[in-house]
Amino acid sequence: MLFKSIKSAAENFESESEIVPYKYTEKEFQRVAKAVTFDCPMLFYLNQNSFQLFCDGYKTSVTMNYNDTASNFTEMRMEIEAVSAAAMAYIKNAETDFEKAVILHDFLTSYCTYAGKKDTENNPNKTSHTAYGALVEKYAFCDGYAAAYKILLNRCGIECIIAEGATDVQPHLWNVVKQGDKYFHIDCTWNDSDVDFLSDLNFHGFFNLSDKEISKTHRFYTDFSLPVCDSDNNYYFQINANVSSADLLEDTAYFQIKNAVSEKKTYFELYLSYTDNNKIPEGVILKAIDRVNGEHESSVLSRSYRIFSATQSGRAVTVQIYYIND
Repeated sequence: MLFKSIKSAAENFESESEIVPYKYTEKEFQRVAKAVTFDCPMLFYLNQNSFQLFCDGYKTSVTMNYNDTASNFTEMRMEIEAVSAAAMAYIKNAETDFEKAVILHDFLTSYCTYAGKKDTENNPNKTSHTAYGALVEKYAFCDGYAAAYKILLNRCGIECIIAEGATDVQPHLWNVVKQGDKYFHIDCTWNDSDVDFLSDLNFHGFFNLSDKEISKTHRFYTDFSLPVCDSDNNYYFQINANVSSADLLEDTAYFQIKNAVSEKKTYFELYLSYTDNNKIPEGVILKAIDRVNGEHESSVLSRSYRIFSATQSGRAVTVQIYYIND
């Protein structure tokens, strides 16, 4: 009840939520307030640190507080809607939830820059922690990425949840996404790379992971239960980029390079499930490139390439390729 009351008040920029017939404790109130943040990323303008909880007998209401004026945030919400609508054009030919999730993931990680250690003290509204920061200002922390991805996926009818936990370094947010009848972990922040010379590459090492796989690097908080993610059908398995033995490496690389060239992509991807590092034997990639070049009247690819690890384990790699005419 309190969730709906706060949500309704925030959507209409009201100064106080509707009174609900239940006496909430401070702990219960904090849990509800967090749920509003996670489930309603378009309400990014809420200043929950200044909320006041009022309980009279068995009645509860909340004094609302916002980071700026209603007119300013109405315009900001319209800006988010405009970017979200534009992103939908990229998925018009996508047929499955997996394809849509990949395209919108790549849109976000290419579009937005991770905020990193840049000073945010001059950003009093803390928009870098919101979907507005990710989708409009193109600059966000992990909570901004997670909120933006939820907005994009929800817009095209895909269930997306914000997950809360921590990495070895700090608290962290990412997403759990439903595809078909299965749920998967997707961490847009950890898949992002903002190095200038990698601007045309995408990384998917933390895309469609199971609970078991994501637990190797992420810890879950227990405030809210998450759907079980028990499928091992990660991104690389779904695009046929898994290499289960060294004998299959050249053929898999060849088919991935061939697909990359047909789509004019500057990279291809592999998942080396037979080893725990990305040390691809020298010459294998060159042989695969030569096979692709041999299928054209003249070579389309340079014999240069660069390998980048997409996960801490090194099993997932993104390989940058170069076109001769570029």
